[in-house]
Amino acid sequence: IGDGTTYRVTVQTVTDGGTSLESSPYLTATTMAATGAPSITTQPVATKTNTYGSTETFTVSATSPDTGNLTYQWRKNGSNISGATSSSYVINSLALADAGTYSVVVTNTLAGTSESTTSTSSILTVNPRSIVLTPASTTKVYGSANPTLSAFTISGSFAGSDTITAITETTTAGTLSDVGNYTIYGSAAVGSAVSANYSISFLPGTLSITQKAFSTTTPSIASRVYAPGSKVAGSITLGTITGFVGSDTASVTITPSASDYDTATVGT
Repeated sequence: IGDGTTYRVTVQTVTDGGTSLESSPYLTATTMAATGAPSITTQPVATKTNTYGSTETFTVSATSPDTGNLTYQWRKNGSNISGATSSSYVINSLALADAGTYSVVVTNTLAGTSESTTSTSSILTVNPRSIVLTPASTTKVYGSANPTLSAFTISGSFAGSDTITAITETTTAGTLSDVGNYTIYGSAAVGSAVSANYSISFLPGTLSITQKAFSTTTPSIASRVYAPGSKVAGSITLGTITGFVGSDTASVTITPSASDYDTATVGT
């Protein structure tokens, strides 16, 4: 029987009364050709590494050996993925659970028969998202209370609506800590979901303590009338110093330029 050839079929019917012959309408024969397996020209990338909350795309390219129709079925760890039936498979907002081994079955169908080819595997690793928090550096004057430590900068980004709000910043510096630079440390209390999906680290900030200014009043001028033999320098009223904090204090020494009041000449 040749493909596309037209034949006439005669049917012989045998009954008690004899034999009768009936001719059927002309029929055209069609030969069913067997289809071939598709050829994968571009395999999925063998290994992929991405982070939580990102987008990942798997792709494959294939050709049919004939005029067959190509269909696709992506799989994870050997099981079909529902709805993943195109030459590309996209995962939006990756979860850590999306890590695994992916492949695709490409099927060529022609005239009711099908042949399939399975791609090589693509191994996906999903890592936690990295976030680095740094307390904002600030200053204060020696003797004053520590400023409120709450500002910080973020390196990296959160996925979706994820965030961290419970951040604590501390420092070893106190009100009377000496002038200098002190480290500001950060820590965060996070829920289990954020803790599992993020790698959170802190860099130190700096609290700088600067000198405190103080003020003085000028001592009163001491004087006496020139009188040889007198050892009295005259009365002196010390000035005042303000601005000290805590138990800080200072001593003041006033030394006249004359070494001997008895022989000093008139002058200052």
